[in-house]
Amino acid sequence: MGSDLYEALVDALEQGVIVVDAAEHIEVWNYWMSKVSGISAEKAVGKKLKEVVPELASGAAHRAVRRALERGNSSFLSSALHPGQLPFYQFTAPDGSGSIKTIQQSIQIRPVSSHGAERRCLLQIRDVSRVVQMEDHLRQMSRLVDDQRIELEAQQAEVERKASFDPTTGLANRSRLRELLAQALPEDGTEAEGGAILVLDLNHFKTVNESFGHEHGDGILRSVARRISEAVRPGDLVARLGSDEFAVLLPGIGAEPALAWARRITEYLARPHLLDEQEVFLSASCGIAIYPDDGPQADLLLRSAERALHRARELGPSACELYRRAVDDPSSDMLSLTGSLHRAVDRQEFRLFYQPLVGLPSQRLSGVEALLRWHHPHRGFISPAEFVPLLEDNGLILQVGTWVLETACRQAQTWLETGLDPGKVAVNVSPRQFRDEGFAATVKNVLEATKLPPERLELEITETLLMKDQEQSQRMLAELKAMGINVAIDDFGTGYSSLGRLKRYPIDTLKIDRTFTSEIGANEDDNAICTTIIGLGHLLGMSVTAEGVETEEQLRFLAAHGCDCIQGYFFAKPMPADQLVEWYRARYSLSATG
Repeated sequence: MGSDLYEALVDALEQGVIVVDAAEHIEVWNYWMSKVSGISAEKAVGKKLKEVVPELASGAAHRAVRRALERGNSSFLSSALHPGQLPFYQFTAPDGSGSIKTIQQSIQIRPVSSHGAERRCLLQIRDVSRVVQMEDHLRQMSRLVDDQRIELEAQQAEVERKASFDPTTGLANRSRLRELLAQALPEDGTEAEGGAILVLDLNHFKTVNESFGHEHGDGILRSVARRISEAVRPGDLVARLGSDEFAVLLPGIGAEPALAWARRITEYLARPHLLDEQEVFLSASCGIAIYPDDGPQADLLLRSAERALHRARELGPSACELYRRAVDDPSSDMLSLTGSLHRAVDRQEFRLFYQPLVGLPSQRLSGVEALLRWHHPHRGFISPAEFVPLLEDNGLILQVGTWVLETACRQAQTWLETGLDPGKVAVNVSPRQFRDEGFAATVKNVLEATKLPPERLELEITETLLMKDQEQSQRMLAELKAMGINVAIDDFGTGYSSLGRLKRYPIDTLKIDRTFTSEIGANEDDNAICTTIIGLGHLLGMSVTAEGVETEEQLRFLAAHGCDCIQGYFFAKPMPADQLVEWYRARYSLSATG
């Protein structure tokens, strides 16, 4: 294609086209750009991008340009998602009215190259104002048409709400919960996907009411309702059963996932609640029943969960108990499990599995996460959701955590010495470990004993833990960073850290929680959350890893939005060390032995 024809085609496009070279000199500036900016191609071509369009040479846009030039990543920006960071164009409307038109923009930034030439960056700027205006017009028309219908439906809904919902929290009440359970569960216990019902009780809530009064007590109940709703998945039902008792219906999950969700909820509730500028701390016990094993009908299932709750109260604050475990063997099973834990290290029953962390866009191995597994001699592999809380409760987590750290570091060093480069090895740190004053010294001793370079170790702490005791967190992180260790925030997005707080900490990596990545492509809110976390991480100079990536659609979305690393079943499940070497050889054609 001749250059004149190429230029004519580019100028005919109803969108802006800018091409810059590696030094950000403008090579292409089409007619659309001249029209909306008032800057001709003769004046723009050859100049630096920052001289012509300074908005595109700073902030989010400039970071996207650099990612395209340096790493080959594509990005999407818009006026709505990046207010104040994109060029602001206005011009007189062509209808003769003299009115001023403001362009609502979207910008696609991507790398381009051909025949071995140096990489360039293409910026495509589209005017989406018409779409925005049409959406506004349709919304206005819809509101006019629906006004009468809404008024009539509101009257009917108010009557139904008073009969089905708790007036204090706005949640479904016991009657509504039973009705929905009855609809969801077949009477004969068949043709259902299964599910769990959680019943939670606030410990010592009566003291809050007596100390602060019922009006403030109602405020705490509303706070509790919000916390539970935020902790669960969209579509899960949350209800208030009584004065200080709540319930959650979790469709489509079994016992182990239900136990994990219960602990997540109790962790959310344990965070301080603000009452007249005073922090109030609560804990909750939780009973869990699984459909259809623990009750084929709604009433039976609810009663089973309440019986499990009774057992959970006996076990102590924040305890979560399954109905089968509470009824079949209310005490000996837990005691037996706890006793077995004491012997597990000596008997070498704990094992480490490793899950690859894959860098983007290269899709090369950038690290591995070490994950603790327990192979019980009689029960086989036991879920970490079941035994890790027991380790925390009885203090064994310090001993086991040190074993995990040392084993993972020693394995990583062995890989390095035998020719396999695993990148960084990531190790999870429990709350009790992190709060232990001797933890930094333990890490230092392990690194010296295993000879693993500190920059090869990444310690993962949860967002909730980081925010719980901020002064202690800052001290501990400063000690760890002084050694050269990397620090990652695990399950990011599930806690309450603010940008102002987050930037105080020397964090290297944010890990997007799997609850957001699992819905990529199906849930616009989760799409937006993932892109926001990626942008936030890059803004703060951090890398971003997405957990729970299982599909090619999720991979493409995360790569397109600049995610640095992914982890999940799409590439590999957690596996023993020897299997990881085989996986690496098969995927990357490793010739050296490991």
